[in-house]
Amino acid sequence: MLVSLLDHGANIDYIINPTEGLTFLMYFCGMKTELGPIQNQLLLESITFLLEHGADRTKKDNRGKNAFDLAEQNPQKEKALFLLRTVKQKYYHKKVALRKRIVKIDLDDTKISTKEKGESDCKCLLF
Repeated sequence: MLVSLLDHGANIDYIINPTEGLTFLMYFCGMKTELGPIQNQLLLESITFLLEHGADRTKKDNRGKNAFDLAEQNPQKEKALFLLRTVKQKYYHKKVALRKRIVKIDLDDTKISTKEKGESDCKCLLF
């Protein structure tokens, strides 16, 4: 399912925590909690998956730290850093250009107007 989302333009470097500016890769690399053996394996597989699908290991969070910096606090520090240094991107997903859309909702007239950036006329939908 994740591969399908990526194939349709999902951003592998989506910020999952806007307060801290963390991506999934940063979050998994920076886990401070000691996990059981199965959870540790899943964590390392998740890091590998993200890297193989093009996650940016150099992207910085709001404090200026990247995945390498955050991995320093991980109980599996050596394994996480090894993956960050060695796993290469294997899969490439098309980037879908997101079109900026202006949406205006007029509750009094129960209509929604949408306008693509650069379009001169609005299309109106009544409901």
